[in-house]
Amino acid sequence: MKINRWTYEMNRLLPLAACALVLGALVTPKIIGSQVNTKLNEIITSINVTQGYKLDITELESGWFSTQAKLKLSLDPEAMGDLQGIQSDSWEIDLDFDASHGPILLGDTTEFGLVNWQVGVAADSLRDTLSWPENTALYQMKGKLDLSSELEYKDRIIPFTSIAGEMNQFDFSGYQGGGTYKEAVFSYQGEAERFSAKTGDGELEITKLTVDTQIESALEDLFDAIFYDSNGKLNIASIVLNEQSSGERLDVNDLYVTSQTLLDKTTGALDLAIVYGVKSIEMDDFVGEDFALGLEINHLSQAFFGAYQSFVPSLASADSDQSSVLVMDFLKENLLSLVVAEPEIKVTSLRGTIAQGSFESHLNASLVGINTMPANIYDTAFWLSHTLLDGQIKGDKAVIELAAKFFMLTQLKSNPQTQGMSLAQLEEIADSQVPMLLQTIVYQGLIISDDNSYSTQLSFKDSVFKVNEQAVPLPF
Repeated sequence: MKINRWTYEMNRLLPLAACALVLGALVTPKIIGSQVNTKLNEIITSINVTQGYKLDITELESGWFSTQAKLKLSLDPEAMGDLQGIQSDSWEIDLDFDASHGPILLGDTTEFGLVNWQVGVAADSLRDTLSWPENTALYQMKGKLDLSSELEYKDRIIPFTSIAGEMNQFDFSGYQGGGTYKEAVFSYQGEAERFSAKTGDGELEITKLTVDTQIESALEDLFDAIFYDSNGKLNIASIVLNEQSSGERLDVNDLYVTSQTLLDKTTGALDLAIVYGVKSIEMDDFVGEDFALGLEINHLSQAFFGAYQSFVPSLASADSDQSSVLVMDFLKENLLSLVVAEPEIKVTSLRGTIAQGSFESHLNASLVGINTMPANIYDTAFWLSHTLLDGQIKGDKAVIELAAKFFMLTQLKSNPQTQGMSLAQLEEIADSQVPMLLQTIVYQGLIISDDNSYSTQLSFKDSVFKVNEQAVPLPF
């Protein structure tokens, strides 16, 4: 399904979204006292050491009770991988910063506190495409740090629409968010009711975006710390996409991403769990529900990622050959700190239900027992000798048979002997060959069949790979 005609306009909004993330992640925790000018320079330093970002003060006025500044945030598309195709002139963002210094804060009201601040992104360069009230910043943030170092702030994106008469039409209800820091816990919640787009290719509507995050950390370390305890969830109630030319319709309901991090206070290692899921999907004749991919990455070394964080800026000015040398030198010096912690990756759940039935799988992989690195870090035998793996793939028979049919159709479509055959003819061939294919795999012991399902058990230990307890030779 195609949505290409409004991709360019959406790309122009990406710098604004990136700016909101940068401000929320770097500005808020840095303003922790009355020395606003000093903190502002710390913010700039924090951002400028991040690859692809550059923040400059273009104007600054400071007095006893207030500070006003104009800032320019530049983003380098070439440093951001897949985003490099976007025109670079759309990656400069002007920010207006205004702060009142405590302990007596002067403004619309007089109150006690360490600092009040507000940040606005006018985004006037988008006004040739989007419309919102004049003399109003498209993105706004307001915050306060009180005398007890409790923080609260609110941010929002103003509702906007596309310019009347434009071929590609947009309508966004706006975004509102708010965060607090109390008792060593930072909490943030935000929501947007609706976004819609209409182009010559079709229509898109997204409803009810919500964000909910909690982080446990000292305020001054909130975003300087590498690892901390946290949990969060991003949810979209529904996505509806209609393609005009084909008449296809895609309905996605209750799309979500959840995350949790747990820090081992003794070792400093981190466990990370992420779940991507969707309650239901409908597209033409396809209906599915309860799709989820659960991942865990455990025993991550804080020492390794701290070293990597310090290393990344050195790549900014290096060409491809220099980068390869730098990366290799970094790995030789730091990789042991990563693997000695015995990191593991788990696919805790890969599941879903369709009309034909359900499937459910899991997989665990880890590196164990490494205390010294090999002379050649590309030594395959060394890594295999320290690798553990176990898992299961299981599905109702009708689901596995359908997957086998799709695989067979893919092979038939690329076979020169079947060129010119209709889809119906190819499906007839696939339907006749799939039972024989699965029967052969069952006979080989690679799949176990019972009355209702097919399943496969996988394991790898002591450099031996087994499928259903049957050793399988490796090609290396």
